[in-house]
Amino acid sequence: MNAILLAAMAPVLWGTTYLVAQHLMPADMPLWTATLRALPIGLLMLLTARIPSAKWLLRIMTAGVLNVGLFFALLFIATYRLPGGIAATLGATMPVQAIMLMWIAKGQQPRPAQLIIALLAIPGIGLLVLAPTTHLDPVGLVAALLSCSSLALGTFLSKEWGKPSDMGVHTYTGLQLTGGGVVLLIMALVFEGQPPTFTSSVTLGALWLAVMNTGLAYFIWFSQITRLTTTQLAFLGLMSPVTAVTLGQVLAGEVFSPVQWCGMTLVLLSLIGNQLLTLRIRHQPYQATANVSAELIKD
Repeated sequence: MNAILLAAMAPVLWGTTYLVAQHLMPADMPLWTATLRALPIGLLMLLTARIPSAKWLLRIMTAGVLNVGLFFALLFIATYRLPGGIAATLGATMPVQAIMLMWIAKGQQPRPAQLIIALLAIPGIGLLVLAPTTHLDPVGLVAALLSCSSLALGTFLSKEWGKPSDMGVHTYTGLQLTGGGVVLLIMALVFEGQPPTFTSSVTLGALWLAVMNTGLAYFIWFSQITRLTTTQLAFLGLMSPVTAVTLGQVLAGEVFSPVQWCGMTLVLLSLIGNQLLTLRIRHQPYQATANVSAELIKD
C-alpha cells in the first residue's frame, strides 16, 4: 500500500501540467515546452552518472523516447489544441490500453471485473471535465489518445527490461529524460524554430515543469515501477486529470456541479476498485497454498 501511495504522488504532480502550460508557458510552442520540461533536468541528473553498456543504454533510451519524447510531444500538442479537461479525459483511456497491451504482448487475458472497472473511469472523467459546448480539435484528439498509447507501451517496456542492478533510480530517470529530451529538441528546432523568450512567467513555468513536474515525479514513478503491476500504474495515472480539475476549481474559482461530483466519485471508485481487485488476485495463490498445507497437516 505504501508503494501505491508513493507512486500516486507522480500523477498528482503531472496533473499540474495543464494549468502551468496554459497560463505560464508560451502559446503555440508545445514542442519547446516539452523540451524545456525534459532535457535540462535530465542532463542535470546525469552530471555524476556512470553511462551503462550499449545494450542497456539502447533499452533505456528507447523507453525514454516513448515515456518522455513522444509522450510529452503529443501531450502538449493536445494541451494546446484542447481544453485541459478534454486532454485529461482522454488520458482515462490509458488503463484500457494497458490492459489490452498486456493481453496482446503477454497473453494475460483481462478478468471481466478488471475490464469493467477500467471502463468505469472513462465516463467518470467525462462527467467530471467535459462541457456541453466543447468543440474537439481532431489533431488534438488524436494526439491525446496516442500520448496514452506511447506512455502505456513505454511503461510496459520499462517493466519488462528493468535496469542494471548497479544502476540507481536517479541515473535511470536521467537517462530516460535525456533520451526523450534530445528527440524533443530535434523536433522543436525543426518544427518551431528558435526557443521562446524567457520572461519571468516562462522561467517560472519551465522550472516547475522541469524540477517538480518531471524530475521529482519521474524519479518517484521509476522508483516504484517494479513494485506495482502495469495495470495498477495505469489506474494511478487517473489521478492526473482529477488533480487538473481540482486545481482549476481551487485556483480559478470554478465550482463543481452535481454531475461533476458524480464523475469524481466514479473515478475514485475505479481507482479503489482496481487496487482492491489486484490485491485480491495477488492473495489468491497464497490463500490456495495455505489451504492445501492445512489439508496435508490434517491428513
